[in-house]
Amino acid sequence: MIFLSFFLTLALLSHFAIFRFILLWLVITHTLLKTILLVGCLVLGISFMAAFLLLRWTENTWTILYFQLSAVWFALSIKITLAAGAAWLAYAIFRMVGIGPSSFPFLASTCIILALGWSAHGFWTAFHPIVKRVEIPIERLPDQWRGKTIVQLSDVHLGHFHGTASMERLAERVNSLHPDLVVITGDLFDGMIDGMSEFESPLKRLKAR
Repeated sequence: MIFLSFFLTLALLSHFAIFRFILLWLVITHTLLKTILLVGCLVLGISFMAAFLLLRWTENTWTILYFQLSAVWFALSIKITLAAGAAWLAYAIFRMVGIGPSSFPFLASTCIILALGWSAHGFWTAFHPIVKRVEIPIERLPDQWRGKTIVQLSDVHLGHFHGTASMERLAERVNSLHPDLVVITGDLFDGMIDGMSEFESPLKRLKAR
């Protein structure tokens, strides 16, 4: 409950910051529009936690879709919050030194475009995992472990975004590296209460010496 309360508080504060940012960015002054925007931001602020809890209560087409949409928004909202902070910081610096663009909407638009580009890249890499090769020198390493290949999988997030077909493709890529050891570190499953047994077969396709 402490973690959930902290998470919800942080989410609501970040969405309130987004609300204030949008007011300045789009120069919204109409009371009704401000109220609608505030309510919308607060609803979005609780959407991810609500979707996660709802999905653990019941899984169907609608709750899964709600979870997927709220998860995408949650990831996007982090980038927008950072964009808002960057815009405010840049605006304050430019005002202090008296150089550069002094229009907040211009700075806000620039930061939003960068945030959207960053998000698009993140979504792309989430569905197109990359292989990063790292050589690690270790002193006094036993001879039988020299030149070995360890494949580390992280943030696989199997579930409603990455299904069995994704895991099968990932297993093929891992096996093509001919690893001596495969380790899976963190966030293997995502937003699921059952149905994990369907991933047993593709996970067993991982091969290591």
